[in-house]
Amino acid sequence: APSSAPTPPPSPSQLRALLDHALFSAQVLALFHVTREYLFEPTLLVGESMLPTFDAASTVVLVDKTAFRGFRGGWGAGAGAEPRAGEVVLARSMDTRDYNVCKRVRAVAGDVVAPA
Repeated sequence: APSSAPTPPPSPSQLRALLDHALFSAQVLALFHVTREYLFEPTLLVGESMLPTFDAASTVVLVDKTAFRGFRGGWGAGAGAEPRAGEVVLARSMDTRDYNVCKRVRAVAGDVVAPA
């Protein structure tokens, strides 16, 4: 017959080990969140608009979220920087806000652009 004796409570060293594991897990999750939200984020690009720079089927890129933060009034390594001609940028779609578009900057304010 199975024993119905109550299980003993965890020892202080077991509780300390559990607390240490929980704190470490929380630190890892916080670091992951901060890194992805404010510094870098892997992004999958799909489509032909950036051929031949990126494959049409799918390309994974690491987006630097600090590059132009100053351009929008934020903070970061690129504080005050503006996109330059030739750079590739990722931006929110004007049509669908939860959709990103990847484009190469052809010209910036002050550049002369010939009609196509």
